Amino acid sequence: MATLPRPDSDDLQSWGFRLVDDLENEIEKINQAANTGDDTTGFSVSNETDTKSLNVSTANAAAVANVLATLIKALRDKGILA
Repeated sequence: MATLPRPDSDDLQSWGFRLVDDLENEIEKINQAANTGDDTTGFSVSNETDTKSLNVSTANAAAVANVLATLIKALRDKGILA
């Protein structure tokens, strides 16, 4: 995480603009780190069954995979993950 700039003069408006620019750049970096690319290079799932619940005491690998696939699809639909 970057250190936020401190005002180095009495010009608070310039400092505020620089602060907003720095924050926007940090947010963009975080978004890029969380996003793995476009639809052709991002995550993909196949042969899944939409599953939004998981009984952790009886779940097998297929059940966990279905929940993960459902989560990936939901994140892609919302534009959070490519």
